[in-house]
Amino acid sequence: MHEQEPAQSRWEQWCHWLENVFWYHYKWYYFVGVFVGILLISSVVSFVTRVKWDWTVPYVHAGQADKGSVAAVKKALTGLGTDVSGNGKVQIKVEEYPDTGDPGRKDMLGLLRESDNILFVMDGETLALYQALGYFGDAAPLGEGLWAATHDTPVTPFTLEEYAAYGYSQEQIDESNAYMASKHARLLEDAAGMLRSLQNP
Repeated sequence: MHEQEPAQSRWEQWCHWLENVFWYHYKWYYFVGVFVGILLISSVVSFVTRVKWDWTVPYVHAGQADKGSVAAVKKALTGLGTDVSGNGKVQIKVEEYPDTGDPGRKDMLGLLRESDNILFVMDGETLALYQALGYFGDAAPLGEGLWAATHDTPVTPFTLEEYAAYGYSQEQIDESNAYMASKHARLLEDAAGMLRSLQNP
């Protein structure tokens, strides 16, 4: 009986300290610490699991697309794509855009203005619609009635007027513009190579 008293006393002392000292004086520090810890853990997990896409490919089609078509497009292009991020594997993100096919409303024109959109996939109906507007003169069959094509929208250069307030010099602006132009040219060349591989399997 006497042997259990010290253990029970220690337990009571710990409970007393937890309730009357720690919880009373430090509970807000505890809550803040837990909150900061959760933020740090989620940030690390997000950073580690983040996918660095090598290619983002708009897939534009008229009407409803087959449920497996996006996966089929990704599979077809993965074997041809280049490893832009340098992580040892080709990762392609296919973004689906249903087009109305209405000549009065060209849904894809906005996508064509973005310099990051170089490689496009579309169905035959959509291809014919935009070829009539002067786009995608050089298209390659992707199979299953789909076509792949490239489009070169030049990169909009940075200007000193835009970034002078952030402390950038004209030399730094020129370096950034040269880097973006060379990266865009390399991606365009890689996309053209993918197209040639489709045309000459």
